Formats: sequence, C-alpha cells, structure tokens
Amino acid sequence: PGAQDEAAAVLGAVLENCAAGAPTGLRQEALRCLAICVAECYEHLAGSLDAFASATFAAMDGSDTDVAVEAIEVWSELAEHELELRKAPGQADARCSHDVVSRALVVLLPTLLRAMERGCIQSGDEATERLVESSCACLENIARVAADACV
Repeated sequence: PGAQDEAAAVLGAVLENCAAGAPTGLRQEALRCLAICVAECYEHLAGSLDAFASATFAAMDGSDTDVAVEAIEVWSELAEHELELRKAPGQADARCSHDVVSRALVVLLPTLLRAMERGCIQSGDEATERLVESSCACLENIARVAADACV
C-alpha cells in the first residue's frame, strides 16, 4: 500500500498540472514529468488511467503545439516501456504489461493522426515540424507494441 499510495499521489499531482487550465509552461513541464512517471510508476498507473488518457488526449488535440508534442511524447514513452516489458524474459507479475497502448488505440490513433495533420497544415515553423516528427515516432512505437491490434 505505501508504494501505491506514493505513486498515486505523484501521478495525481502531475496529472493535475497537465489539465487544460494550467499555464502552458507548467503544462509542458507536467507532461514531461508524466512521460517519466509512466515508466517509473507503470505498475501503479491503473488507478489513474482515465485521468491520464483525458489529460493527454486533450493536450494532443486542442492545445498549443509545444504542449501537444509533450503529450505525444508521453504516449511514445509508454509504448516504448510496454515494448520493453514484453521483451523482458521471466518478468515478475508486477512488471507485466497492462496493454495500455493497445487498449487506447481506438482513441489514440485518431487523436495522433489529427495532431499530425495539424502539423502538416500549419507547417513552416520548428514547433509544427516537431509535432509531425513526434507524431511519426509515436506511431512507430505504437506499431511495434500493438502491431496486431493496429491492422
């Protein structure tokens, strides 16, 4: 219970600052922290999945380009982490993949494609180029971890 309570408190504080009402700079930093938390607190993520998905999808869809890039990076990190869990031989039960990426595909893929489209339409500056690049990288990571579910 102690580690779970600590992880829940950290995730809650980070997610609170990922919300649309947070100032842009704080939101970016909170999303960067969330990318670290998804790997470090992965086994405790289940209780925060709804808030996690809501915050990251909202940031990808209707936010400042830099915020959207950070939200995409969260999903990319999560996909990489789940791929590593699958590759690990003899993983303990606590280290098993929860298949968060695969379960989120129905919303994740369209949201990611909209972000990519936005980057292509608004092309011309460095931020929108990063949006397209991070979207492509995230799609690649998703395909590696959820290939069967993507087809």
